[in-house]
Parts: sequence; C-alpha cells; structure tokens
Amino acid sequence: NAGVPTQFPIALTPDGVEATFQVNYLGHFFLTTRLLPALLRAQAPRVVHLTSGAHRGAPAEGVPLTVEAINDARGIGPYARYGMAKLASLAFGRELGLRHPRLASSSL
Repeated sequence: NAGVPTQFPIALTPDGVEATFQVNYLGHFFLTTRLLPALLRAQAPRVVHLTSGAHRGAPAEGVPLTVEAINDARGIGPYARYGMAKLASLAFGRELGLRHPRLASSSL
C-alpha cells in the first residue's frame, strides 16, 4: 500500500469505514485474528506487522476508538489518517505479544 491512500480524499469503503484505516490496519487485524487459532497450534508461531515511521503522524491523542471518529474528516488530514493506521498496527502487534506470550509478535 506504501501510503498511497494519503494521496486521495477521504472515502468510505463498502463496509462503511474510512478507506485508509481499513486498508492499512483493519485488513491486517482481521487476517491476523482469523489466522490466530492456526498460529497458536504451530510449534513456533510468529507474526510480523510491517509499519513505518508514519505512526508519528497520528494525532497527538492517538487512534479514536469509534468508527464515527475514524470516519470524521474534519481536522484529520490524509497523512494523519495514515499515521493512525500505522499507530494502531504497532499497538496491535504489542498487545498480541502480551496476550499470547508463546506467539512471537513483531512490528517493524
């Protein structure tokens, strides 16, 4: 995805979620959680989330925790929306490792 969504105006997916957030975070989150049972059955399970320094571009208050706030275009520019997705990915990778210590979880 390489941050390409930062080049476009805010748009909602057919699921009703802001596209940048869905493409750069929710898709990875859902894939990981769907694969989690199989991963936890493996001998040496690991998950790697690739992110970027763009997480620093997220709003100072972090990632909003409601779909309405994520979808709100007022005051959140495209780079900040991308940064929110990357920050959410970092937080998810960390939490995944805390909840499942046998699972090697890394965010790069």
